[in-house]
Amino acid sequence: MLVLLSGVALSFHFGLWIVSLSLTLVSTSVILVTSHPIFVAAISHFLMNEKVKKIAAAGIVLAFSGVVTISLSDYSEGGSNLMGDLMAFLGGICAGIYFLSGRVARQRVSVLPYAFTVYGLSAVILMCSAAIVGDELLVTEDREIILFILLAIVPTIFGHTLFNYALKKVPAHIISTSVLGEPVGASILAFLLLPGEVPGILIIAGGCLVVLGLYIVLNGRDKGKYETSETSAESDML
Repeated sequence: MLVLLSGVALSFHFGLWIVSLSLTLVSTSVILVTSHPIFVAAISHFLMNEKVKKIAAAGIVLAFSGVVTISLSDYSEGGSNLMGDLMAFLGGICAGIYFLSGRVARQRVSVLPYAFTVYGLSAVILMCSAAIVGDELLVTEDREIILFILLAIVPTIFGHTLFNYALKKVPAHIISTSVLGEPVGASILAFLLLPGEVPGILIIAGGCLVVLGLYIVLNGRDKGKYETSETSAESDML
């Protein structure tokens, strides 16, 4: 059931986030969708007995204030921007559920069967939803095929699988916080490569608050507590 929950949450995370990219700025979307450490830390602390330090809690509050700042900025624009923000934010919550359920499931399921099942279920749900709304399912252009292959290999097979591998050894709120570099990198790439992707002052300020808050959360962890031996890591991979 936990693996099923992870797959469903991952599909909603991708679905909501990808649609939000067409409704708001890339920088705003990525910042909001990576705000999930806020929720993951709270649930880990109160429900999973993985205590969060006070300094980390302060970082969570700071990061959430950044999310509010970004939302206020796009609220003044109204229309699709605000809807895109909401979808990205909900996509972040789904990512938090994905990490939390994976943290529990990975204690009993090894990484490869877990990843294969979760990714496969997510793919089936997304394909069905795309067919229902009438999206084109067959990709024929060489450029698009290359982009899809790169998306499958780099952020999914390597990125998400590394996260899922670490979930057995490290608390969920630490893993979810490790993606804090994504908003910075995505915003820079969008500014350089995509027309019209120039974030405003409030978005930049809110983004800085989010990244700073998430950095504090990550830096406030008990590093020694979660160290594991190479032997243990190798046996888990097997």
